[in-house]
Amino acid sequence: MGDNTDHHDSYTRRAQIVGMHVAGRNVSEIARDMGISKPTVRLWLRRHQESGSMRYLPRTGRPRKTTADEDARIVADINNPRHRFTNCVSTRERLHLQISTRTIGRRFLLSRKN
Repeated sequence: MGDNTDHHDSYTRRAQIVGMHVAGRNVSEIARDMGISKPTVRLWLRRHQESGSMRYLPRTGRPRKTTADEDARIVADINNPRHRFTNCVSTRERLHLQISTRTIGRRFLLSRKN
């Protein structure tokens, strides 16, 4: 889903699925009329029945590549005055981390926000 319009449209379609079902339409009819699969219709009807909502459920996302301890070591290394002109590659090598330099940079930026 690219933008809010897409999200709004998909929410509207899910509401239509539930509305058609409440109006007495069966799964096959709904799927045919909406141009979607029967498993998709069943999925949204089940979610609506279980939660009373048609919103997407929060997802856990991708696991972090670093631990809280590694994050602290990255920030401490970058903030160390002896490494004043350091870069992410040097930090990664000094700490013997198997992560991308972009991850190191993101951890540092996140520490500045907190």
